[in-house]
Amino acid sequence: MLVGSAPSELKLGSTTVTGVRREVGLIYDSDVAAFQKASGATQVGPILALVDYLKAESLWDYARFYPMKSSQNAGSGSTVYGLGGLTSNNMTLVNSPTWGSDGVTFDAASSQYGTISDFSGGGTVSYWFRGTPATSGVGVLLSQWKDSEDERSVQIFDFSGQLRVARSSDGAVLDVYSNGTTPSTDTCLSAEWVDGGGRTLWINKQQESLTLVAGASKTSRHNSTADIRLMGQDGSESYESGTAVLAGFIETALTTTQRENITDLINAL
Repeated sequence: MLVGSAPSELKLGSTTVTGVRREVGLIYDSDVAAFQKASGATQVGPILALVDYLKAESLWDYARFYPMKSSQNAGSGSTVYGLGGLTSNNMTLVNSPTWGSDGVTFDAASSQYGTISDFSGGGTVSYWFRGTPATSGVGVLLSQWKDSEDERSVQIFDFSGQLRVARSSDGAVLDVYSNGTTPSTDTCLSAEWVDGGGRTLWINKQQESLTLVAGASKTSRHNSTADIRLMGQDGSESYESGTAVLAGFIETALTTTQRENITDLINAL
């Protein structure tokens, strides 16, 4: 019995079997092995737990996640490899954000960001962001998709001690919603967009009520060149510093239990 050259190969004589036991109680599947081979990630146990859950819940084909700790992805260069069955697209880092053990840090002074092209969807989409906010801004998951002729955008950010979700009906003007709650230093946030319906926000697993902040409409200048852009940004659309641990989305309706379990798994990364 020989371990093959690729992380996913176990050779039994001349037969190659996908998957090899690499940690106690964990067996890699072909998708995790392919991700590890492409990215060079050295720590994939927590990622495997997330993948196993998505597949067990039949959510894999609707999901795409981007682990951003250096040990859980490439750790250098401009490509953040994505994992999930929804699309094969990876994230491209622009202006050299810094890889680190805690994630990718975006520097406000250098206008750094990550971008994912050709993302499209409809119906209900849930977005996740886990990261460490700076004083005046947080690494932002700014997501945009087209459904027929409509465009939608969602932003998650921390500004003036408040978590806010911004939404758009035309891809340009964003109305800001606020819950007045300050996030923790390293927080997993989940925002759900329902096509033609509501926007909801969760801090870790706690649901927050969102209300429109009167007169707080603003124009986004960061959603016109890519479908999803990840960066540090403040409430005035200026670049700010922030570190992203993970970003991701699932393009289908979730149950409360599924959303909470996924949030727990992301927090364990």
